[in-house]
Amino acid sequence: MDINQLGEKLLKDDILYDKIPNSERLEFINYAIKQGFNAADISLKNGLNEEKPKKYIQEKVKVNYKKESPPVPIFSEAKLKNEIINLYTEDIKNGVIDGIEIEPEKINFEKVYDVFLLHEYYHILEEKKYKHKNDKKEIVVFEIFKWKIKRSIKTLSEISAHAYARRITGLPIDYIKKTI
Repeated sequence: MDINQLGEKLLKDDILYDKIPNSERLEFINYAIKQGFNAADISLKNGLNEEKPKKYIQEKVKVNYKKESPPVPIFSEAKLKNEIINLYTEDIKNGVIDGIEIEPEKINFEKVYDVFLLHEYYHILEEKKYKHKNDKKEIVVFEIFKWKIKRSIKTLSEISAHAYARRITGLPIDYIKKTI
């Protein structure tokens, strides 16, 4: 699935999807992808190595590799205020093995962790440096006379994080295959 298809799928899952005018949906997706790509380009320019992103990220934030499962069903999380990334390694392994059609022995799990790490690192960058640029894309959810209530599309942050990781790793399925 390419990044545009993924963006479309993620946007459709957003609770406010039906409030976004059809004519603006693609613009929202493209905006989020561009935010992720631009942030990735800056990180690469600042020394992030696409083959070894872990080293760069660990110099910037604390990273915890946890074997235990989290209290909610997630693979990873970014604690924005403390700049901590938690990767739930066993859940990631099990989810990847169940979710893709590659024999487990051909999967480079360090690279899998890199993809999750990059995704979560984007959220920290977004909070710290980019101040939730995706929040600038708002839609009207309620309007009466001249009074309007607007909300941002939170899924745009997820689309941007995926775009950030993809710009650095390429297609994740190719990135995680072991090279022999």
